[in-house]
Amino acid sequence: MFWRINLRENLQPGRKVLLDVDVLLIGRLQPFPASITQKEKQLVLFNGNAYIFSPYSITKQTTTITTGTKNLESFTKVKPSSQSDSKLVYGPYENVKPFSVESISVHYENNAPFLTVVEMERVLELSHWGNIAVEETITLEHKGNFTTSTTTK
Repeated sequence: MFWRINLRENLQPGRKVLLDVDVLLIGRLQPFPASITQKEKQLVLFNGNAYIFSPYSITKQTTTITTGTKNLESFTKVKPSSQSDSKLVYGPYENVKPFSVESISVHYENNAPFLTVVEMERVLELSHWGNIAVEETITLEHKGNFTTSTTTK
């Protein structure tokens, strides 16, 4: 995953810029365990990278993962890292080399819906007498959504 960032003004040599990058990852959560009874908690597993995957050296970086719940089963502890309610904070990390990888896993309870519209068809019928009929066919899939934000320098 790469971004193209256009600055309003050219960055002069020796100057720095602070970027806040918010990422919404879709389809990255997997139910873990894969199946449960109706009375059990719904747990999900996220596998990712503590660093932003960048072709550039990063002076300073902090990654915040918001799970939406404080009920965490486990998470990878990469120094420095901390947990506060529904947020996990990885970093700050300094002098991160290009394309650095530090694998992390977050296993937590998630009872929020995972429904995603993957296909939608809407048919409108307009009669000569001014009546309107609307028919919608929607295909839903169960997918996981996950939010992470990274601050880099």
